[in-house]
Amino acid sequence: MKDTRTLLQRLTWTWRKCLVFESYRLDTMSQARQILAENFIFYTEEWLNRDYHDRYFYSRSVDNTRYELYVDKKDFAVAMDLLETNGLNGI
Repeated sequence: MKDTRTLLQRLTWTWRKCLVFESYRLDTMSQARQILAENFIFYTEEWLNRDYHDRYFYSRSVDNTRYELYVDKKDFAVAMDLLETNGLNGI
């Protein structure tokens, strides 16, 4: 997906981003990315290795990484509605 943000939007992204979806599974993460891309909602993706956190709590999870999708604050409500209607309740 092409980044169509303006320079001001790029510079202020860290203050405007909202966590819209998080998952420990790549299959649900790819579904969420596809839904957002089909509806032209810009997102960024971050992932965090869980070895830096509580090992006991995360030992029962699918893999060792937590994936997160962030969207702009103005797109947050629309993105949450899209993900919930498709059965993806990530946060």
